[in-house]
Amino acid sequence: MVTMFRIFIVYQPLRFFLTVSVFPLALGLIIGARFLWYLSLGNGSGHVQSLILAAVLLIVGFLTFLLAILGDLLSVNRRLLEELQQRERRRRIEASFGTVAAIAGTGSRTSSLYPEPADRRSATPSS
Repeated sequence: MVTMFRIFIVYQPLRFFLTVSVFPLALGLIIGARFLWYLSLGNGSGHVQSLILAAVLLIVGFLTFLLAILGDLLSVNRRLLEELQQRERRRRIEASFGTVAAIAGTGSRTSSLYPEPADRRSATPSS
């Protein structure tokens, strides 16, 4: 269960953190509106604690919203890096085994991702 939760956070950070940020934002707005209601009735001086709580909840909600944006940017960056890594691996496989091996996924399983240059492989030791 924890693993599924962590995977969701890694691959869907915007969705997760936006959902989390809605609760403190909504609660802060409700408590802030309550304070404004009492203030409009002339009883605002006795409800300063509500104003402080509303401010704290709004700040927490806004910071969680910022985390959602940062998490989404990191997720996009991670996807781009994975794509670049996959292209580089494919290019190196094509360079060492040919295009057919890269497409079919065949080839030596023990080969290195960093193949030796062709002149070193074909050279035989002379005695």
